[in-house]
Amino acid sequence: MHALHFKLRDERHPVALDGRVTGSDGHERPTQIDDLTIDGCRITGDFLIGEAVAVTLPGLGTHRGKIRWSLLGKSGVRFEAQA
Repeated sequence: MHALHFKLRDERHPVALDGRVTGSDGHERPTQIDDLTIDGCRITGDFLIGEAVAVTLPGLGTHRGKIRWSLLGKSGVRFEAQA
């Protein structure tokens, strides 16, 4: 019998941060970050699934990622791995 290997979701942290998001069109706009993990965050705004974005988090810098889901004015960002 083989062991199953899977990655558990990273711990989510509810936050209330005012940040900035830059979409693939280069347009930067304010956003609210209300959920944060080591791998991503949930932001306010409608984006296209798969769209490349850069999210600037206060005190944590700018992190590039892709939109994984978008629904009812909220979108989930998965951060790219840092080299």
